[in-house]
Amino acid sequence: VGVTNKNSIGYSIAKSFLDPLFFRPGDPSAKIVPRSIFDDVVVTYKPSSPCKDTDRVGRSVQRLTDRWNESNDSTNGSGRMICAPLDLTCDRSIESLFTSTLPSLLSSPSSSSSGYSGLHAVVHSAAYASPSCMKKETSTPLLDTSSDDFLTAHHASSYSFIALARASLPHLLMVSENDDDYDNNSWSPSITGLTYLGSTRAVPPYGVMGPAKASLEAVVRGLAAELGRPPNGVRVNAVSSGPIATVSARGGIPNFYRMRDVARERNMTGRDVTAQEVGGVVRSLADGSVGGAGRGVTGQVWFVDGGYSSTGI
Repeated sequence: VGVTNKNSIGYSIAKSFLDPLFFRPGDPSAKIVPRSIFDDVVVTYKPSSPCKDTDRVGRSVQRLTDRWNESNDSTNGSGRMICAPLDLTCDRSIESLFTSTLPSLLSSPSSSSSGYSGLHAVVHSAAYASPSCMKKETSTPLLDTSSDDFLTAHHASSYSFIALARASLPHLLMVSENDDDYDNNSWSPSITGLTYLGSTRAVPPYGVMGPAKASLEAVVRGLAAELGRPPNGVRVNAVSSGPIATVSARGGIPNFYRMRDVARERNMTGRDVTAQEVGGVVRSLADGSVGGAGRGVTGQVWFVDGGYSSTGI
């Protein structure tokens, strides 16, 4: 959830979900074959216009998915990428995505799967704060935040995670409460969100988004506790990325490049974190297969910031 262009972190996550890994079939002597963990990935975008013909964002994301599908197919082990509109600030839009749009898309001929049986993982990669509070030329942007702007940021960046979890829950492939073989169940579903260090540290340019991300991380822990056991068995985590120059970050966070440069100078690797690296970690957390990297992880915030969050300078 949350793709607007090719530079979106959400798009890198989607690609990582479909990148083929190498598997050896049950027969030890069989040839190792490439195959992605997921058959299909649905990316969503917020429409820029209610009319499909004038929806600039929708057309852009559709071109991204079309290009991906043209250059990647089942012959090289990759699944399919499908796009759909979604307004995360509208409960009706979220509900419609899961009750009608996804079952239709994942049962269509364009889907790699044989039919819609449910979802393995959900990723929340969206946040928003009003430009009126993020662009203010003031030394106290948080102090000057209005109640409306504060609520807008929390609704779009934190409450939307709750709404997404609630709507997706009936569609996630879960274990049965009476499943005696729960520990060896074939899949452990997950919901993952994206956060930032400004949730726990004072990062002045981040303004109201700091409290919004702190709220998101608290929601992640709370939902992990509520949903972790059967009959749900859903893992809930967050990934905290270092500064990445997406269109939203460059245009929405004051002095973004300075913030990124400081992180690069002070982290343990001396370089910028990439969206591809974030995507790889999110894929690992979403891997709920038996023996999968993320199967035993829930209620956590994983940092992908080159060690910046662990430095003391």
